[in-house]
Amino acid sequence: MGSVVAIGTAVIDTVLSTHVKLNNELCNKVIRSSADGGAIRNVAHNLALLGDEVLFWAKFGNDLEALDMITRLELLKIQVYAKFINLPTPHFYQLYEQDTSMMISSTADDFYFNQRDLLPNFLLHDEKFGITDQDDDAFLKKLHDRSPDLRWIALGFLPPHDLINMFIAVFVNKKEALRYAESTDDFFQKASDFPLTVVTMDQEGLRYACEDGEIKSLEAPVLGKGNVLGMGDALVAGFLHRYLEGLPIEASLTFAIECARRTSEVTTSVNQEILKM
Repeated sequence: MGSVVAIGTAVIDTVLSTHVKLNNELCNKVIRSSADGGAIRNVAHNLALLGDEVLFWAKFGNDLEALDMITRLELLKIQVYAKFINLPTPHFYQLYEQDTSMMISSTADDFYFNQRDLLPNFLLHDEKFGITDQDDDAFLKKLHDRSPDLRWIALGFLPPHDLINMFIAVFVNKKEALRYAESTDDFFQKASDFPLTVVTMDQEGLRYACEDGEIKSLEAPVLGKGNVLGMGDALVAGFLHRYLEGLPIEASLTFAIECARRTSEVTTSVNQEILKM
């Protein structure tokens, strides 16, 4: 069992899906599902289900939705350190229409971390690793200054090179990689100094490179009957869980892909029975 610090946002996910093309002239009928979400919250949730201890630090809305979400996190035995923002809880919406989808978020800038946010060191125990999707350079520098012994996974972004020693891995999807480079190969080149770089390629599987620079590939899982929401979050949680147990990189990534597949069996961003399938 590992012990992890997770820093990110917490939102409410609402998924609307239909197997037919939407008609702007009609009131379209869709299937709706709603659950707690947010990439790092999802990672924390998956890690808890896998048996790891998690300290989750997030900014929450000032309403009952946030209090209910915190209660559900604590029922998972996740230690929550909450900063309340005087705004409604952010919502994330994803509309699936046949083979396309649209994403909408109400997350305001106030919910993201910056240099004024200080890691609650008094809550740390024996954590050696953390994961965050917060990419503010000043925040990351302050985070490193306050916790120099922690090593982090960057989720969804490429950290500045002057903080390379802070990170053990970078996980991004293909679209995120292309924000930083003209191609995924170029992204691997830009991230070549990091110990591990992973780029998920949707149905093309994932590509990863370690410090030797060789880019390797693993096949994508066969998707289940749900949707792809949260698959990347389950993947990085599965990797970190196995990595904390001392497994090699490829074995950890293979387990991670299976966690992603299991998440595709449900319509929410976390499969509550991730260990039972």
